[in-house]
Amino acid sequence: MKWQPEALPEGETEESQETIMNELKSVWEPGPRREAKPEVKSKMAKTYATQRQQINQKDCVLTDIIDNWPFLFEEPYLLDHFKELCEVDIMDKISSAFTDKVPKIYRYFDAQSKPKMDELIKEIQDETAKKEDENPKVMGLLLLLSEHFKEDLGEHVKVRKEQYAS
Repeated sequence: MKWQPEALPEGETEESQETIMNELKSVWEPGPRREAKPEVKSKMAKTYATQRQQINQKDCVLTDIIDNWPFLFEEPYLLDHFKELCEVDIMDKISSAFTDKVPKIYRYFDAQSKPKMDELIKEIQDETAKKEDENPKVMGLLLLLSEHFKEDLGEHVKVRKEQYAS
């Protein structure tokens, strides 16, 4: 785990790191999720040690991290940071677990023969067939689990409308 790297990348100084941080802040724009930009990915990787130093400070304030490293709160850059920190590609782990575990969970729910569960499974299968990918199964799994445990899905999953605005 690379909790706090000891040194900056070769050729980097605190001043050059601050310059890169300011460049990143100047090109960041709020709004819907965007594709990862190679130049941003490169600069975020180059400043990893400085990011960790700021995050690990005793008096760290989250709003300061958000202000200084806004890209860190966007999915591709957060995932890169996590991969560097933990030396694990979390998306590979999730994908592998999804491939292995989800069919078993679906078989379990399908065997329950409860009308609401049967209805949800049919809807999920229809959506999966329409979209020709597995994405509906992710949300479908959450719906099935919520129904099984008699939980309100809205209590556990929040959707930011601006992510889906066109």
